[in-house]
Amino acid sequence: MGRRLFETRTRDYPLRMPVPPPDAPPSPSGEQWRAHGAAPNRYADNWRHRDYHGVRSTSLSQAPERLQRVAVELLRKAVIEEVRRIMGDRPIRRVIDAACGPGDWAMAWAALGARVSGFDVNPAFIAAARQRAAEGLPQASFDFSVADLIEYDAWDGADIVALGACVMYVDDAALEDLLAKLSHALTPGAAVYVRATVPNPLQPSLYHPFGCYRDRSVYQRAFERRGFRLARPPQTSLQVVLDAHLVRRLRSLGPGLSAAISGPSRLLTMLRREREFCNWFLVRQ
Repeated sequence: MGRRLFETRTRDYPLRMPVPPPDAPPSPSGEQWRAHGAAPNRYADNWRHRDYHGVRSTSLSQAPERLQRVAVELLRKAVIEEVRRIMGDRPIRRVIDAACGPGDWAMAWAALGARVSGFDVNPAFIAAARQRAAEGLPQASFDFSVADLIEYDAWDGADIVALGACVMYVDDAALEDLLAKLSHALTPGAAVYVRATVPNPLQPSLYHPFGCYRDRSVYQRAFERRGFRLARPPQTSLQVVLDAHLVRRLRSLGPGLSAAISGPSRLLTMLRREREFCNWFLVRQ
């Protein structure tokens, strides 16, 4: 009670999502974060009982719906094409979409021609994903299951693992355990895509009762400890889209033109927002 609600949607599916009030006290450390009542697995706590009506990206929640759809589709296309490039000639047989929600990204990953295994802690989301996959892509190969991000243990055999907007809901120890499982299960050359909310470079890490918004360097050190290398520098979602659809074309005309586009967009994001999505493309060494 008393919490604000905002509504997002993908296509025709809205989702009502509780967010903490503006005066919710942040805490500067993981210990204080837990002291505020945040369990190690905020992913499960936050998402298990959400009512499903459908989802669209929250990053443009105030923009017109048509613009939101275009932006999200551009990001998905850019991410999947980049992962395809990173994989090179390696066969892609299985993709695991962790915390898959109602299946938007799972259906996008199916474009790689692989079997897509999606799981989510919310049974309503999984029911929606199964229905949408059966109706929208009956020729593709999917399996969806209800499972907790921390407890899931069927990572073996994956060529690609997608951790989209979920790792900021687990604490530091749980993140290390998750990466250790992946490191043990994945073979060298497997790709991992991570998208997480981070503070912009002008802000410190923020451990909030709603989520753990770690600095990029915290993630990078954790990735390196578990045997993952960066296939490319981490980028915001806007940078990923611009790089895929505009900057690479301009780069062929001269490095100055690409910098003229990507530099100001990065600065604008830093000045306008305290937090932003960051995207990592990793390879198991």
